[in-house]
Parts: sequence; structure tokens; C-alpha cells
Amino acid sequence: MQEIWDRIHQGFSIHAPNLISCLQPGASEEEIKHTEKLLGIQFPADVRASYRIHNGMSGSQGFIDNWPEFYSLSSIFEQWDCWRDLLEGGEFLEFESEPKGPIKIDWWNIKWIPLLGNRGGDHCCLDLDPPPDGQLGQIITMWHEVGAEEVIAPSFKELLAALADDLNAGVYTYSEELGELLTVTELEERNVEQRKQKPMGQLGQFLKRAQFIKQYGKNSP
Repeated sequence: MQEIWDRIHQGFSIHAPNLISCLQPGASEEEIKHTEKLLGIQFPADVRASYRIHNGMSGSQGFIDNWPEFYSLSSIFEQWDCWRDLLEGGEFLEFESEPKGPIKIDWWNIKWIPLLGNRGGDHCCLDLDPPPDGQLGQIITMWHEVGAEEVIAPSFKELLAALADDLNAGVYTYSEELGELLTVTELEERNVEQRKQKPMGQLGQFLKRAQFIKQYGKNSP
């Protein structure tokens, strides 16, 4: 895991230097064990190793595309505990997910551990209760409006490795205006959309008025 995080650090230093200071120091073994006890689970070795290096990220300036929140151990428990309360309150009894791929059809499962979030109540979860054709420790997306959706990585290690690869390949960039990490493609698409929505300048207004007169006549309002 250290080699993967070294590559993430390298990518951040080039494309998103503001984010390096947001990565929190690693958790102690005692903190990890305490969180495991609260959750009633045992983290896979790759998750434990990663949290020994960085215990999440402060703020939500961007971590992986569409998932700007990298939860600390305490935040993991807070998010999980909210979902547990809903589950134990019977909120999901009449609902099932329709996932794409090897994920149980629960709306939420007590062994889905939130690791990343999107600031909107949705998560990338560590799946510790996969079906027979799934993989223990796979990373799944879970949306509060539709439940579980898809597997995005076979493990947390492979998710982080993909981030390291993309960062160093220049797939990501940091938007100062938005204050978050985005793919270069997404940033370009947002810039195009913003240009479309900008108020027209004097020439644009003149051309629009000329087109209106041509269509409806000079005396039209």
C-alpha cells in the first residue's frame, strides 16, 4: 500500500498540490481495532494498511472523481451508524436494490462499510457480505435513492491503484474555481457549459435583436 500511496502523493504534487495537506496522518492500530469493534467487522488487510498511512482526508475538496469525501475512521462509523439506525427502524423492509453485478439486492446491508462519499448521502462501500459470485472486500456504489448499484473495484487496494495510475497519467486536475479534483474531461465539459450560460455581450445582443426583427418585423417589441 505504501508504494500506491507514494504514487498518489506524486500525482497530487503535480496536478493537485492543494490536496496533499488535506490527507490526514495514519491511524494507530488501536484506533483501527476500536473502529472494527464498533462496526462488528474486521477490515481486509489492504484497508487496514491504507488507514495506517492516511486516516481519511479533511474537508471534501476531491479524492476520486464523483467521490470527494475520503472518510476518516470516525466518519466511517458516523455514516454507518446513520444507516444502521434506518435499517433497524425498518425503513428498508419494502425496498430492494437492482444492482448491476455481484451485489446482494439489499437496499443497505450492515456489512457495507462507507469509505468514500459524494457530499450527498451516497457512498462507495467496502462490501463484506457479497453473494457467492462476488468478492469479499469489493468496492460498491450505494445511492440513497436507488440502493446498491455496481462494483467499481475488486478491492480498496485496486481502487487506490487506479487513482494513482490516473493521477500520474494526467487524467485528473484540480479546479481552483470549484475547489475540487476533477477529471480533465469533466472540467472541460463544465467550462463549455458555463460559456453557454454566460450573458451575451453587446454584439450577441445586437445579433439576437437583428434576428428577431427579421422574423417578426421592426415594430415588434
